Amino acid sequence: MTDRPSSTRTHGFLFADLREYTSFVERRGDRAATELLRVYRELVRGVLAEFDGAEIKTEGDSFYVVFASVGSAVSCALAIQDRAAGTTASDPERPITVGIGIHAGEIAETTEGYVGSAVNIAARVCALAKAGEVLVTDTVRALTRTVLDVSYQPLGSRQLKGVSEPVAIFRAVPIGGGVSAPRPVSRLRRWGRPTRRSVGSIAAVLAFAAVLVAVALLGWRAVNPTSSTSPSPTTASPTSAPSPTPSGGLTAAQADLLDRIPSSIRDTCQPSPTNEVTARTIASLACSPNAATAEADRIWYESFDPASQSPLPQAFTSLVNQHAIPHGDCARSAAAYGAWSLPGAYAGQRLCYTDQDGRAWVVWTYDVLRILVRAERLDGQSTPLFKWSRTIAELLS
Repeated sequence: MTDRPSSTRTHGFLFADLREYTSFVERRGDRAATELLRVYRELVRGVLAEFDGAEIKTEGDSFYVVFASVGSAVSCALAIQDRAAGTTASDPERPITVGIGIHAGEIAETTEGYVGSAVNIAARVCALAKAGEVLVTDTVRALTRTVLDVSYQPLGSRQLKGVSEPVAIFRAVPIGGGVSAPRPVSRLRRWGRPTRRSVGSIAAVLAFAAVLVAVALLGWRAVNPTSSTSPSPTTASPTSAPSPTPSGGLTAAQADLLDRIPSSIRDTCQPSPTNEVTARTIASLACSPNAATAEADRIWYESFDPASQSPLPQAFTSLVNQHAIPHGDCARSAAAYGAWSLPGAYAGQRLCYTDQDGRAWVVWTYDVLRILVRAERLDGQSTPLFKWSRTIAELLS
């Protein structure tokens, strides 16, 4: 007999991921990484106990937690960041850098778990959060803005994968450093740690979490940049890349762009050489992904001024004209251009071609984000490059 929902209630859904964990594993080794994960989990679980958070699922460095009170979810998230910052300050060699996302919604509570789109949205918001950030939806802001000492900084609307309408995102920042909140009598305690049966029942809702964990495990593998000196196909004329800042080596625009690059590539990126920078970009990064997990030899990520509409489409059109690329579908032809989209997430233009030196190229744009990506394969094999680029397109943060 199929279980029927016993009720629907508005809960707070929190997802937390340990940022840069795979990179830490590569730098410090398995033993140090295991200890870091232990400290991180103890820290999070200690805070969850204070705010009556019900830990539904933990996999690798990811937490999925439900709260009976939306305000408690926000306060708990800020407390986690506060404790993590303190732990990192006392032991910089073992940093706890966490990204947290929160959404609230009326979900169905069955005998085996929670069912509803609110869970999926919370996880998508978590994927947007940088280290040290607590990001929430407008729903969370509306429910808590008058009851918490929290400032909500607007970050604009984002099109989340699997969500039909854009979602307004806010960064939660404590006012005066306060993170406490009234502790409600929790009705979630009885769920505790999930049984095998309960985990199976919410597997469909949490499929994305497994994808995120798999990407994290594959990602963050630093490799030495290749020695390729081939110029970028979109270089109209030598233009100077933004000068690095003295402290971090990257400009603010470059740092923001780097944070959007898929984690499996990010560690291999650095500011593009001057002769490889597309005209009118505000940031350009050249990346050399791991040959064992990527089908491209080099990738360039470039961002344009978000306030200007024309530079990005002009750069794309220039490529089309320069290489006389016909309109078509890269899935069917090695030389074609046309629109592409990932429903509920991104949309833009894409082209593919093989240059006069026999190198295969796939280029695509994220129109709303004003980002252009160029992927090169030196051996000219366009089919695997195109298939791989489609996967990468889905992973952009």
